[in-house]
Amino acid sequence: MTNSAEERTKRAGRWLALWLVILAVALTAAWVWQGAARRRVQDPHRGEMYQRTLESVRTICFPPKPGVESYCRDQALLLLEFPECDPSCVALARKVRGEPTR
Repeated sequence: MTNSAEERTKRAGRWLALWLVILAVALTAAWVWQGAARRRVQDPHRGEMYQRTLESVRTICFPPKPGVESYCRDQALLLLEFPECDPSCVALARKVRGEPTR
């Protein structure tokens, strides 16, 4: 391989690496922006929905009842999406999902 061919190969590799870094940063930024936008939504029924979901998890899912495991895991995951979910809510959701609480 000639010296200029080696230089072109190195340069192409650097450009590829640069584009991959730019792509990774752009995808990460889009993911963060989308998550923040989802949390900013001001739905007038969100507070009521949070309260209903929390009460459902407390009464149906804790202590666990047979046959509702999938429902409870889904509801616990939904709870974690609410900005209103405080540390006790997070602990309850993690307990229902079988995750460590600390």
